[in-house]
Amino acid sequence: MLSRRSQLGLSIIGALLLLAIGCLSEYVYSTVNRLHAKVTEAHMTRVMNCLEALQPDHVDKESVHTTLRTWGIEYCYKDGWGRPLVIEMWRKKDGTKHYRVVSLGRSGRRSSCCKLSAGHNWDINTVMEDGQWVQLWAF
Repeated sequence: MLSRRSQLGLSIIGALLLLAIGCLSEYVYSTVNRLHAKVTEAHMTRVMNCLEALQPDHVDKESVHTTLRTWGIEYCYKDGWGRPLVIEMWRKKDGTKHYRVVSLGRSGRRSSCCKLSAGHNWDINTVMEDGQWVQLWAF
């Protein structure tokens, strides 16, 4: 049988271990999301570079896959959470093509746009337009 003092000591050690595990799991969860976001940022940049260099006329799924395959970066079609990037193209009256690449983030849903920094809210979309970040997560 343990004395009261020993029981109290074990209780305190147990509480400290639970606290440490909680802090560690939060750190790991945050780090994993940052990693997903960084992968997404890299994929979006590569896709935008490809679009701007090749200037495709269509950005439907098949056309984008073909364009990315040309550069050997077909894997960049998905963000860090494994969801397809949203790729849009439009023309101005003078005929110039413009491209937008959007990651729907961790949530996979459209969100409001556009603040240059979306902070650490991984559910907010990150957006690149014509090679410039319109909305980007903070790291």
